[in-house]
Amino acid sequence: MKKENIEYYGQLSALEKLVGEDFFRIHRSYLVNMRYVARYDRTTLRMINGDELSISRRLYDDFLNAYMEYSRRGIGK
Repeated sequence: MKKENIEYYGQLSALEKLVGEDFFRIHRSYLVNMRYVARYDRTTLRMINGDELSISRRLYDDFLNAYMEYSRRGIGK
């Protein structure tokens, strides 16, 4: 897998509006592509490249719902 990091110097909330529903903001500092999520628990999200990111406690339930919806859409493709 090609590892690609993108540096962005604008407001993350503006980027969040542009990228679409396959991305989710799990923390004020992290916007993740759900395609690359390997696993998660209540506090940590692990990406397929091994990176571990903190999930905001406040956003966990929203992430869970969004990830389940993302998974359902993937099954239907």
